[in-house]
Amino acid sequence: EVLYKEYKDYCLWIAYCLLGSMTDAEDIVQDTFLTLGSVNV
Repeated sequence: EVLYKEYKDYCLWIAYCLLGSMTDAEDIVQDTFLTLGSVNV
């Protein structure tokens, strides 16, 4: 959750620049953080 709060806006901006769609960017960022949260490190 700490990573999400700190990097969400930055990741969202990058995803939006690459995809050109805020909806798609939000989906990708959410999926990315869910995947990161499920990885055991």
